[in-house]
Amino acid sequence: MGAVRGSDAHAAIEPSGRALGPSARALATLTILLLLVVLSYVDRMVIVLMVDPIKADLGLTDVQISVVQGLSFALGFSLAGFPLAWIADRTSRNGVIFAGVILWSASTISAAFVQNYEQLLVARVLVGVGEAALAPAAFSIVADLFRRGGMGLATGVLGAGAPIGAAMAVYAGGQLLAQAHGLPDFTFFGAESQVAWRKVFVMVGAPGLILALLVFLIPSHRREEGPGEGRGGLRAYGRWLGGSWIFVLGLSFAGIQLGIAAYAVASWTPTFLSRQFEVDAGDIGSRLGLLQLAAGVCGYLASGAIIDTLIARGVINAGYRYLTVVAAVLLALGPVIFLVAGKDAAFALIGLFYLVIPYNAAIMATLSQAVPDRFRSRTIALVTSAMTLASMAVGPSSVAMLTDLVFADPKKVGWSLSIVLGVCLPLALLSLGLSWRAGARAIHEQRGSGA
Repeated sequence: MGAVRGSDAHAAIEPSGRALGPSARALATLTILLLLVVLSYVDRMVIVLMVDPIKADLGLTDVQISVVQGLSFALGFSLAGFPLAWIADRTSRNGVIFAGVILWSASTISAAFVQNYEQLLVARVLVGVGEAALAPAAFSIVADLFRRGGMGLATGVLGAGAPIGAAMAVYAGGQLLAQAHGLPDFTFFGAESQVAWRKVFVMVGAPGLILALLVFLIPSHRREEGPGEGRGGLRAYGRWLGGSWIFVLGLSFAGIQLGIAAYAVASWTPTFLSRQFEVDAGDIGSRLGLLQLAAGVCGYLASGAIIDTLIARGVINAGYRYLTVVAAVLLALGPVIFLVAGKDAAFALIGLFYLVIPYNAAIMATLSQAVPDRFRSRTIALVTSAMTLASMAVGPSSVAMLTDLVFADPKKVGWSLSIVLGVCLPLALLSLGLSWRAGARAIHEQRGSGA
């Protein structure tokens, strides 16, 4: 395996070889990466609170706005993910992350200046390209820093950036949207109507142009090429992937189905609450934002701690076991969440969904255990790109298509959500079952190789 520079950031080790815990530098790096993950999700998800204002201003349908929320972002994210991970593996992870933060922040700001559907699509594609730089490099850095212990919890902490960012997008976005209505109107290249949502894009995108500089506080972990890499790296990776395709495909497909559930709920819950119970944007922002924050963070941290405990007890397929429980619980819970009659009951069940749904920590911990170091960033990029493209494209759009084309009633969005959850969660369980042995074998092979 290639050597990793910057090993002083790893966990401290007693002479006996027992890990004392992560170093201060490792924890500082994790904190910076967490902040960037939060920022990325704010810029990615703030649009969900502005569906109706954007629709009214640009004259869009539910299907078009779902493409803006999901497919356009996912397309940029997926197409850029693998090339950027390849560059990060061979050059500077920090440099790739910095460029990505600058690009997605500038693209978020540019969404404030769009005048039509096509321009908004381009802005969202570029946000996806920028954010594709973060996850593979960040999770690979975390795997290096916490390889001697606490990897599950560390990936859980990093994954917690998703609900924190989503909650901030809903809560802060709602507050900014309410305040923006009271600010003087201004013109964006002739677009004058309902400009509050445009101001929100500027306010959430601008901080990233400054916070990107924090990347240079992260210690360098550029890898040196080992035997079998260099010009033969792509062929070597192809051989490994060919021998592990059942594991990679099965885990990816399960993640896609869980992602469809997560993105469908995240994208359409604010609209569901508004249409079904006539909850205003400020109330949705405060209540739903706090639910996402509390339940999501607890869920991610708990998932990481549980996975670490299972690994410490010698459970080979810890990630698979956790994902199976998640899918089974959500299958029992999910389809009924959006059919309840009361607003308070709906909020409570949605909070329970956000507590159970965190799945990224289990997937990333499994990949960190099962994939050779020299292929890790690329495999994380491959899996996350597939998950993001499919889940963001199918999740929001499937709900919109059912609402528009099947029910033809905007108030039936809750039924659409229930149907989507009732289909994708059994598929996740099926995929986990079919690839279970392949996943265990991949992890066992890596343990046997001393990776």
